[in-house]
Amino acid sequence: MTVRIAHLIVGLNVGGAEKMLLSLVRQRPPGSVVVSMTNGGNLRPGFEETGVRIESLGMVPGIPDPRGVWRLRRLLREHRPDVLQTWMYHADLLGGIAAGPTPVVWTVQAVDIERGGLKLNTRVARSMCAKLSRRLPDRIVYCAESAARFHTSLGYASDKAVFIPNAVDVERFAPQEGAAASLREELGLAPDTELVGLVARFHPQKDHANFARAAGILSRRRSGTHYLLCGSGVDESNDVLVRWLDAEGILDNCHLLGERHDTPRILSALDVMTLSSAYGEASPVVVAEAMACGTICVVTDVGDSAAIVGGSGVSVPPRDPDALASGWESILALPSAARECLGAEARRRAVDRFSIATAADAYERVYDEVTP
Repeated sequence: MTVRIAHLIVGLNVGGAEKMLLSLVRQRPPGSVVVSMTNGGNLRPGFEETGVRIESLGMVPGIPDPRGVWRLRRLLREHRPDVLQTWMYHADLLGGIAAGPTPVVWTVQAVDIERGGLKLNTRVARSMCAKLSRRLPDRIVYCAESAARFHTSLGYASDKAVFIPNAVDVERFAPQEGAAASLREELGLAPDTELVGLVARFHPQKDHANFARAAGILSRRRSGTHYLLCGSGVDESNDVLVRWLDAEGILDNCHLLGERHDTPRILSALDVMTLSSAYGEASPVVVAEAMACGTICVVTDVGDSAAIVGGSGVSVPPRDPDALASGWESILALPSAARECLGAEARRRAVDRFSIATAADAYERVYDEVTP
């Protein structure tokens, strides 16, 4: 018998948790329901394409609304799921309170983000979740081992912890023949131009300033290298980012593409995909996506990033632009055959360890454990 799942998530805008949920829903036949605490979201069309039913609680971000409990309870009575799976602190708290007899699986997608300055309401939600973790959820799924350790230190119930890394659709994220040539043609670059990319929203956690400084260092060693940046807030209207790149003298070699809907093509076209984050990463989906596309990754050692790339890429300390630039250079300096071998190893590692099919099976086992 198919287990009916209701997923509760804060919103449907692009983010690691949202992308993971979308990939997970794509693996399951229609019949599950996705409940967003807020309205809208630029990932909503992707969810609609799966055939899953989408509901909204109509809550306003940042404003506590006790009516959300009543609305969620009404939806649970209507859909009668076998399991309620919740995603991130606010949804974990709301879902745990509203679920009643329905088994609850919390999904924790964050690690230590104190340095990033958690909003007060998020800090309160996390603290309450820690206190109630022995009563409300039946299981707590962590996407990263570092996240499990950190939340256990906060008081989360250790005996309910399950580790399931974030995963990707390795059929959709796969090497694309011709992507490198077509993207360089789109950008007006020669076919052999070296391209280092960062696919991430503009946020202090992602540390675009570190990326800019590292790119400035590398450009003084390899003047022909170009840099591609895309994601929410990453475009030419971002005066702060433009100023950082201009200060390094590399603005002419940078391509700020904003939000894109052809991520597999972009990742396949890069020589190096990087994650320059300073803090707060748990199990960044984009790293596994790039690896699945056969692209070598250079990441900062934050959360489980280094463990994800393993020997198929390079990890360096956060907030160290010299180390980040050297990591990029170590890959770009390799002979093309060696780079192809390393890219193939990244693809194999992603398929073996971070396939959404494998993650979906792991979630199915959790659902079976908590249902009568």
